[in-house]
Amino acid sequence: MTKPLPYLFCLLALAGCQMLPQSAAPSTTAQPATADAAHPATPPPARNFDKDALYDLLLAEMAGQRQQPERALQGYRQQLKRTQSPAVAERAFHVADYMNDRALALESALLWAQLAPDQADAQRAAALELTKDNRFQQALDYTSRAISLDPDSEGHFDFIAFTATHADPSMRSALVQRLIQLETQHPGRTELQLAQAILLQEDHPDQALQLLHRLPDDDRQSSAALALQARLYLQLEQPERSLALQQQLLERQPDNQSARFNYARQLISHNRLEEARNEFVTLLQNEPDNDDFRLALAYLYMDLEAWQEALLYFQALVDRGSYIDTALYNQGRCFEALEQPQLAISAYQGITEGQYFLAAQQQLGNLWLQLDSPQHFSRQLARARQLAPDEHANLLQIEIDLLNRNQHSELAWQRAQYALTQFPDHPGLRYSRAMLAEKRNDLAQLETDLRHILALDPAHAVAMNALGYTLADRTDRYQEALTLIRGAHALQPDDPATLDSLGWVHYRLGQPAEALPWLERAHAAYPDPEVAAHLGEVLWALGEKRKARKIWRTALQQNPEHTLLLETLERLDTRKGWLK
Repeated sequence: MTKPLPYLFCLLALAGCQMLPQSAAPSTTAQPATADAAHPATPPPARNFDKDALYDLLLAEMAGQRQQPERALQGYRQQLKRTQSPAVAERAFHVADYMNDRALALESALLWAQLAPDQADAQRAAALELTKDNRFQQALDYTSRAISLDPDSEGHFDFIAFTATHADPSMRSALVQRLIQLETQHPGRTELQLAQAILLQEDHPDQALQLLHRLPDDDRQSSAALALQARLYLQLEQPERSLALQQQLLERQPDNQSARFNYARQLISHNRLEEARNEFVTLLQNEPDNDDFRLALAYLYMDLEAWQEALLYFQALVDRGSYIDTALYNQGRCFEALEQPQLAISAYQGITEGQYFLAAQQQLGNLWLQLDSPQHFSRQLARARQLAPDEHANLLQIEIDLLNRNQHSELAWQRAQYALTQFPDHPGLRYSRAMLAEKRNDLAQLETDLRHILALDPAHAVAMNALGYTLADRTDRYQEALTLIRGAHALQPDDPATLDSLGWVHYRLGQPAEALPWLERAHAAYPDPEVAAHLGEVLWALGEKRKARKIWRTALQQNPEHTLLLETLERLDTRKGWLK
């Protein structure tokens, strides 16, 4: 803190001694003056601080002027109760507020309000500090006093209400009732209705909106009321009305960055990406050093598949030393989209640690294998292990999964065998080997590995579902499979893979009608070609061949080479003309 305190120490020395206790003043030898009708008696002289108090206060003021606010605060803390002066209390409040000493700010504000009951500023300061201390009922009382003393002043009821929105519902309800009472004391104060609407927005948005609609036109069109109405319409699932109000607010306050940011975010949620991009361009123009806006713009350009524009913003972040790893990782994704793998590799290689490290290694490994360069693939992973030895197991899992995905199944199996000699209880490595074992028709090894995972973690839903599905699909142990899949479903009830497994095991049990709703839910959540194959087969068994073919046709358009889908068609439907 380098800003000097804004008051002159002499101001307190001259004016701050006007309201002090009698015992603090030195005695005087002056004789009382007599008065006549034409010349009223002269008021008694103002009493002064005792010399020790005055000395401490002067030292505090000088400390403030010398940019030593801690020493100034200490001096006022010592003299606050001793002097019982409203001027000292006021000064202590301002210093404590400047220093963000909330405890002393509250104490001094309350004392100032007590010693200066006819000063609206004192009552208002107490109200604001009580609000910050979550003492909302008292804050409303002090605010009411301030308005009674100065009817033309701002009430700050909206600030109290906004702060109280995180209070429990019973407290919010009590505050609404108190605001209703205050309406009778301060008729015509429309901010009391606005404050009620703020408190009602979470639990009763419809009532809040009704309150706002009853405001006079000018008050209903105020910035605070427009912003609140926009939030309420969004909460009431009327997004277009919300957006219109936010646009109206921006037209009135084009420099309101917060309103523009909220508007831009809502545009994104409604997939109006080009409009959102324009808003973020304006936000960044208004705040050119705000790298959060720069990053948002880069992401928006990626969503719009404007890869070159996104690269410009990501490079700007790198040049500015902000969000470097995020920018490098997403630069790599952009270069991949532009089919420039060498530039993508360069970007990913710039990430040597942090949250994007493993993801970057996965992208790098995949690129080297796609470029048919296994030597670079091996060197890259060796380098990664040197950079992050603590990630050895995770890097091995990445290596195995990439080899398997890129049709190097035998090498993947060898690496899995080696990896589990080094990390026998690593669940990811066990699961990777189990999936490789399934491809090798080694169901015994698959079951061994998945049961090993479950022995270590009985709530491992993924392993539970994988074992249950395999038993249902590849064996006749259907009841055992059903038990496992139901256990996985209890742990992750909305997981599409588990829903698919539930449907498939019921089908294998000869219960296609029971299978259908599970598979329909799975397909609606995740229209994977394997789920489509299962759903189509169940529909076929139920006689819904037209629906089955429709499901299969859509899946084939997106995945024309999917093995399970093609095998299902070959097994069930000999008439292939409908595919064309």
